[in-house]
Amino acid sequence: MMNVARWQGNGTACKREDVFSLFRPKSAPAVVNAYAEADRWVVEAHAPGAVPEDVNAEVVRLHDGSQGLKLAILGRKYNDKKEFRLREAPDAWERVLRLPDGLKGDPEAVLRDGILTLSWARRQDRRRIEVKRGELS
Repeated sequence: MMNVARWQGNGTACKREDVFSLFRPKSAPAVVNAYAEADRWVVEAHAPGAVPEDVNAEVVRLHDGSQGLKLAILGRKYNDKKEFRLREAPDAWERVLRLPDGLKGDPEAVLRDGILTLSWARRQDRRRIEVKRGELS
């Protein structure tokens, strides 16, 4: 069997396992779902293998002069106990998205079964007015 090695350019070659690591991304965008419910706004970010200590979520004010906010989610997985022959999953993931107007307070953040869920209460700026049949009093 022929050994596979990549030329380093300095007269040395790297191991076959190192060649596979060249194709694995170090960081990737987090897969995110964002949706509104009647009384709250929710962001779900996929964080497989992460524990709460590996995840950082921050809400920061936009620097474009508006009053808007953005959410930055960064995470990292530590799998030092495994020796991979081939690994396509990134070591870290990140995502930044603009938050809608009308959120109240700080979000509740829960990491469960590889899904980071952040949820905010929504301000009720609009409310339905009941219209009755009859005359004004």
